[in-house]
Amino acid sequence: MAFRTGLFSVFFVATSALGVGAGYVAHAATDGTLGPTSTGRSNIIITVQREMRVNNINDIPLGTFDAATSPLTGFDPLCVYDNGLGGYQVTLSSANGVGQFQMENGTSVVTYSVEYDDSGTGANYVAATEGVPITTRANAATTNDSCVTLGADNARIRVRVTNADVSGSSSNGLHTDTLSVVIAPSP
Repeated sequence: MAFRTGLFSVFFVATSALGVGAGYVAHAATDGTLGPTSTGRSNIIITVQREMRVNNINDIPLGTFDAATSPLTGFDPLCVYDNGLGGYQVTLSSANGVGQFQMENGTSVVTYSVEYDDSGTGANYVAATEGVPITTRANAATTNDSCVTLGADNARIRVRVTNADVSGSSSNGLHTDTLSVVIAPSP
């Protein structure tokens, strides 16, 4: 009795921003030959794209500034997820600033500083420069994109306003900004 079987090879290829992962060997699909049995081979290939996510981000209301109790500081714990291997970089940008973080009220400006901590505990803050990536960050969640498996957020942002920051403002009242957090693979 003649019969035909199919033999399948499964290849898993992880890619990075640089291209196809190392270790993949190309094999062409082959048909079986005519005979009492026949074996054909088909390669199954998948490319897994690197995915990242920053979430659990909240507004950081700083309250009313009082020079007697300066500096005014606010925090936001957040979650960073990365399904890839290796570290990530984070870029913090001010909607109102070019090269500096600043809140505005019309033409009145209040500058502020931003720090980023990739430990999630506040033990590893690094000063941020507006629009410039902070590289070689670690501690991203790798199994759940909302940090559920970690039991807590794994990063923090700290925003600080000092007397010197407020002294340049030309008016009282509400000053606002939007801080953007961009997560990307480390170069």
